[in-house]
Amino acid sequence: MTPTTTETLIDLPFGPCAVRVTGEGPPVLLVHGVIVNGHLWDPIVPALAVDHQVIQPDLPLGAHAHPARHRELVTPEGVADSLAALVDALGHDQVVVVGNDSGGAISQIFTARHPDRVRALVLTTCDAFDHFPPTLLKPLKPMLAVPGMVDVLGFLYRFGPVRRSWAGAGLVISDIDDAMIAPYFDRLSSDREARRDMARFVRGCRPALTHAAAEELRSFPRPVLLAWGRGDRLFPEADARRLHEMIPDSELTWIEDTKTFSMIDQPERLVAVIRPFLERLDP
Repeated sequence: MTPTTTETLIDLPFGPCAVRVTGEGPPVLLVHGVIVNGHLWDPIVPALAVDHQVIQPDLPLGAHAHPARHRELVTPEGVADSLAALVDALGHDQVVVVGNDSGGAISQIFTARHPDRVRALVLTTCDAFDHFPPTLLKPLKPMLAVPGMVDVLGFLYRFGPVRRSWAGAGLVISDIDDAMIAPYFDRLSSDREARRDMARFVRGCRPALTHAAAEELRSFPRPVLLAWGRGDRLFPEADARRLHEMIPDSELTWIEDTKTFSMIDQPERLVAVIRPFLERLDP
C-alpha cells in the first residue's frame, strides 16, 4: 500500500510553514537548504515512509509559498529553533533529523541547541565548519545585502542557462532536468517576499555557527550518519572526515557519482544507506 501524504499549514515562530507528512511510525524530519523546498526529498520519501512518518517542511529559504511573518527569525538559529517548535506541534518528543546542503547546517545547529529532541542525525553532503556558505558561493553573500540585488538575481533566474549554471543547479545536480528544477526557480523569480526571506537567511550564514555546532556534537550521545558525496565541489570530503573524527557515535559512508543533491542523483543509493541506519536505532 502506498503511504498517504497529508499537507498542513503550521504556524511556527517565523510564520506559517507548509508541512507534508507521509506514512506512520517513528518520525523522520527532512531538512532542505536554500532555493529549494521540502519537495527536494520526494525521490526518497516513499522508501522511507514504508515504516516511518516522514516530515517535509517548506522552510522560508527561497521556494516557499508562504512568506515569513517574522523575517528577523529567518536566520540559521531562528530556523533551527522553529524546527523544535515543529516537532512540538506534531506531538513528537524526538525525531531523526536528516539534513542536506544548508539544511545540513540547520540540522547541526538544531541538534546542538535542542539535543534532547534529536533521536539520531543524518547529514548528507552539507555546509560545515568554514563552508557556511561554501567557498564558491561566498561572493553572493555580500551581494545580497545590496538593495535591489536580490531582485536582479530573481530576474536572472527566469533564464534556463542561469538556472543550470554554477549560481543555480549546476553545482548540486549531475544531470539537470529543467522541468524538475523549474518549480524552485519559478517561485524564487516570481515571489519578491520569498527572495527577501532567502536573502535574510543567507546573510545570517557564518562559519562561527557551524564551528560551534560541531563542537557541541562532540558530546552528542546518539548515532550520527554522514552520507557524503564523493568529490563534491561545494562541500569537501575533509569536512565529512573531520565531523566523523569529532562525533563519538558516528559512521561515514561515501555516495559515489553524485553532487550535493544525492537524493536527486542517486536516490536508491541514498536510501540503501539511510534505511539500515534507521533500522539499527533502538526502539
